[in-house]
Amino acid sequence: MTLAGAVTRPGLVAEAVGDVRVGDLLTGPAGLTEAPRAVLLGGYAGSWVDGQTAWSLPVDRGWLASAGTSLGCGLVAVLSRSACGLAETARLLDYLASQSAGQCGPCVLGLPELAERFHALVDGQGSGRHLRRITELAVSIRGRGACSHPDGAVQLAETALEVFAVEVRSHGRRGSCPGRRCTATSGLPVPAGPAVAATAVLAR
Repeated sequence: MTLAGAVTRPGLVAEAVGDVRVGDLLTGPAGLTEAPRAVLLGGYAGSWVDGQTAWSLPVDRGWLASAGTSLGCGLVAVLSRSACGLAETARLLDYLASQSAGQCGPCVLGLPELAERFHALVDGQGSGRHLRRITELAVSIRGRGACSHPDGAVQLAETALEVFAVEVRSHGRRGSCPGRRCTATSGLPVPAGPAVAATAVLAR
């Protein structure tokens, strides 16, 4: 797995051997001392998982699949407690929309609107209308692309609404999250950092 985000050494590749949980990975190679706000498992088209929930998850592809998530490409990205998961997701959806091959409607039309709706939530427009439209988009996009790229974006969006429900409500009331950075700037929200020629083996 490749570690990214709010970890000691972004870009570090960690190998899990034996009965290892995500919490072991985060307190070992990642250098955390407590559960983070959330963890993104499986890459930018992966799933957000609440930090406390992720802490006890086994690092096992079969078990994670039964729990509704996946290691995917092996990226484990940690969201800092000072960062806004809603804003980070909006920026990720911008990136995924920009990476479309432009060959089918779900990508060409669906992903840009999905990103736009998330930015509206970040800007304090967390009305039922926006949330209903996101649900409609997810239904119309999933399984209808020429590849699985749009499905990954939908997975990211849906898990964000679940894990960051508090942030959605806070933005709807105040337009921001108290004590968090909520500015949706351009670029990838979870920095991968420079490539490093280093690995760590975690075994139990």
